[in-house]
Amino acid sequence: MAVDLPDYWSQVEALLSMDFVDLQDTPTNYIGDDTKSCVVDEANDQLIFDFPIPAFHAADHENGGVDEISVAGLSGELADNQKSTFLKLSDTPANYAGAALKSLRVNAATNAVEFAAASTNVWRIVQSASPAAAASVSFVGLSPGTWYEVVAILYKDNSDGIMVVRFNTDVANNYTWAGQGSDSAANHTIGAGAPTSYHGITPSDELNEGYSGVFIFRFCTDPNDPTRTHIQGQSSYVDRASRVRGENHGGIWDAGVNLASVQIVTGAGSFTGEIKLLELEIP
Repeated sequence: MAVDLPDYWSQVEALLSMDFVDLQDTPTNYIGDDTKSCVVDEANDQLIFDFPIPAFHAADHENGGVDEISVAGLSGELADNQKSTFLKLSDTPANYAGAALKSLRVNAATNAVEFAAASTNVWRIVQSASPAAAASVSFVGLSPGTWYEVVAILYKDNSDGIMVVRFNTDVANNYTWAGQGSDSAANHTIGAGAPTSYHGITPSDELNEGYSGVFIFRFCTDPNDPTRTHIQGQSSYVDRASRVRGENHGGIWDAGVNLASVQIVTGAGSFTGEIKLLELEIP
C-alpha cells in the first residue's frame, strides 16, 4: 500500500521565500515607515515600526529635571573649555584688577559690561570742624563745578554772635541776597551802610541763647561761569522770642575769581557743636 509523505521540501522553500512583513507578528508592509525603527508595541505582543522612546536617565544625569551628559571618568579634555567664572564670558571685563568696590554697568558702545566707580548720587562728608572757642571755621580745597553742602548743628552759648558765611574770605560787596519768606536784605547784613559778602544763616532774630539750631546751605559754581557761585540755604532754630523759625535763603556770590574756600563765621565763644562739609558724588 502506497503512503503519501508530506512535501517537506516545498514547505522549506516557502519559508525561505518569506519576507519580514509576511510574519504574523510584524508590520504588513514598509509604506510610510522610512527612518523608523522596529520596536515592540505597547501590548507587548508584536513588532511595529515607530520612533523609540528614549530611556529615562538616572537622577544623577539630570540637572533641575533637564537631561545632561556626564563626562566624569572619561579620559582626555573637552575641546571647548566651559565658562567657569564671570570673567571668561565674551562681553565682560578680562580681570578684576583695579576694580575694588566698583560696580558693573553697560559700556558706552552698549555691547558689553564694564566696571565703574560705584556712585549713587549721595552726599559724602569730606571735612568737619568744631566751632568751639573759634571765631570762624574754614573749609579749603574746593573744586569749581562741584555741589557742596554745609551742615551745622550748633548750640548757642551766649547772647553774642550770629552765624554767617562768606566765600574766599571775601569782605567786599560781592554777595547778592535773594531771600524768601520772612527774610530781608537787612537781616543778612546786606545794606548800603555796611556792604559785605556775608551770607547770613541766622538773621537778626538770631538763635536764642541756650538752644540748638540746624543750619544747612548748598552751593555750586555756575557751570557756565566758574567765578559765580549759587547759594541756597535753610535754617531751623529758636529765635530770641522763643519762636521756632524756619528760613529759606540764598543768593549769588560773584567776585570774579574761582571758588577756593568757604568760611563759617561764628564769633568766638558763641557756639558749640559741629560743622560738616559734604560733597555730592555724581557718576
